[in-house]
Amino acid sequence: MKKLRMFSLALMAMIALSGCFNELETEIGQLERRIKNLEERCALLNTNIESLRAVLSTLESYDFITRVEPVYAAGREAGYTIYFTHSAPITIYSGTNANTPILGVAKAEDGIYYWTVRYSESDDPVFITDNFGVKIPTAAVSPKFKIENGNWLVSYDNGDIWHMLGRATGDPGISFFESIEDAGDFVRFKLINGSTISIPYWESFEKLEKDCRQANENLAAYTALAAKIDTSLYATQVFPIMEGRDTVGFRLFLSDGSSYAFHSGTATNVPVIGASRDTANPSDTLLYWTITYSGEDHFEWIRNDKGEKISMDAASGKLVQLTLLRDSNDGKYYWAVAYGNEPASFLLHNGERVCANAQSETSQVSLILSVDIDRIMINLTGVTSYLIIPVQSSIAVYFPLPVRNGGIYMTTLDMLDFTFDIAGGNEKYSVLPVTFDGFYCTVTTTDYVTWTATVKSPSTFKKGMTSHLNLLISNGKGTMKTVVIKIEYPN
Repeated sequence: MKKLRMFSLALMAMIALSGCFNELETEIGQLERRIKNLEERCALLNTNIESLRAVLSTLESYDFITRVEPVYAAGREAGYTIYFTHSAPITIYSGTNANTPILGVAKAEDGIYYWTVRYSESDDPVFITDNFGVKIPTAAVSPKFKIENGNWLVSYDNGDIWHMLGRATGDPGISFFESIEDAGDFVRFKLINGSTISIPYWESFEKLEKDCRQANENLAAYTALAAKIDTSLYATQVFPIMEGRDTVGFRLFLSDGSSYAFHSGTATNVPVIGASRDTANPSDTLLYWTITYSGEDHFEWIRNDKGEKISMDAASGKLVQLTLLRDSNDGKYYWAVAYGNEPASFLLHNGERVCANAQSETSQVSLILSVDIDRIMINLTGVTSYLIIPVQSSIAVYFPLPVRNGGIYMTTLDMLDFTFDIAGGNEKYSVLPVTFDGFYCTVTTTDYVTWTATVKSPSTFKKGMTSHLNLLISNGKGTMKTVVIKIEYPN
């Protein structure tokens, strides 16, 4: 009986001890899993730090986003991989901010981004400093985190010296990005400290850059053309500029051998620079630079720093040009304008800078071309004065009787008068008769529209013979037309 009681007590002790071992084993397993989870998330945290640094570096470099792809883990979206035109792709992982020191960036008074840290949501961010109390620029080094002996450690010198930040408890945060938003023309990164960084898509920037370049080509052509137009210059040909099956502009050929390309409307919100006379001052014949903003049907005068209108004078070298300027504070591109060799400055419309937008809903028409029978009118905006260039028009000649089917009938020593009309003829027109085989011809007119030709045949002109008369007609602008009239002896 006593042995049975002793056995029972031993059994009960073994069961109790086994329970303790099981509980201890469970706690050890949970601890190992938590440490492993912390280490994994610490690795992601360091990846996000490098990604944040890469995003900031694009603000100071000519780099753009080509595409953004989601990253999945365990069937759920865990972050994004972002690809650039020049830099290596980066991956940004999602996460919480619970007991992890919250890193961020802030621009100091010197305009440089430095690393900041705060240890709770209620704390204000402070600049991270090195062992000598100097702020750490984001371009210099990225902080690195690790977990050792259950504590968060951070290094600001690439791992040479580690600083303790506290116990690694709770669910560590790994993200410095509150949100990543596709804003159409750019990707907007909103940091957890409230600041935002915008990186343009390459495709959008390419559109903006192309339209900016074409707008400046229009300006240069318009300025040069306005400076050389006179009564002796006229257009000889107008050819369309094609992209695939689309007409995207035209090339104008002039009588002096020069040619100018003009590009048509765009799909961006590029402002349109043109020129206009000041109709409020009829005695002022100068053209002044104007600007028309996307979605508006009126122009504004472009003014210098004294508030004065700027005249369009190619000889002065003060050609106005559009350009794109990037704001390093938010990463966006804005429209800017430069005069001659002066530095470009942001355009201000209603007191605000104009953000460059390649996804414009109201595409701006940057060129209007009108071709009439005797002139071409070119306008860059649709609301300013036209440049008018005379056209090398064709010469239309009309022959009444007795000229039948391009021929006349004459006998030996005969004389014949016939008339013809030149449409739109004026004092610049001339007609030169050219005869053969002994024929003689004179041409006279009183109004330059109706002309009379007098033809005399020679004594050598006999039955069965033919000849011809050439009328060389000029409009005085370089256009020539030759009319051939057959001369036959009647049967």
